[in-house]
Formats: sequence, structure tokens, C-alpha cells
Amino acid sequence: MPLPQTIVQIWHADETGAYDTAGYRLRGYQFTDRGGRWSFSTIVPGAYAGRTRHYHVKVQKPSGRILTTQLYFPDEPLNGRDVCLTEG
Repeated sequence: MPLPQTIVQIWHADETGAYDTAGYRLRGYQFTDRGGRWSFSTIVPGAYAGRTRHYHVKVQKPSGRILTTQLYFPDEPLNGRDVCLTEG
């Protein structure tokens, strides 16, 4: 089901796997269009200890609950060892 006018937040590490913890580099948000579509252009983040390459995402429709998830790269060699993908 499309979610029009929904906020999508994204953040990720830089190409070396480091996060900007002092500022807002490699972080952003936008709203979906009337059809619920959105897209972004950014760099491919680097892997870091225990984690494969990934993007963090939060999605919230107007007056709705926040969904927090992550987007992964298919066939990434480190996916099989990522602590968040292999838990449970």
C-alpha cells in the first residue's frame, strides 16, 4: 500500500565505515510523493567491525508510528557475518 506524504529518513557511514557523530554528514530526510514514491542518491557506505554495508532508514506516515529498519546490499560478502542479520 503506498504511503503518500510520509517522511523517510536515511543515514549511513562514510566509505571507510565511519559515522559522522558530530554533525549531519550522510544523513537526510524527504517526504514521499502523492504516489508514495521516494528515492535518494548517495555513496556506498563502508563496512565496519561486525557489520556489512547498509543504510539505516526510518519511515513515519503522518500521525503514525515510526518504522526503523535497515537496507542491505544483495550478495554482499559480509552479509552472512553481520551481527544484525545473523541474530535470532
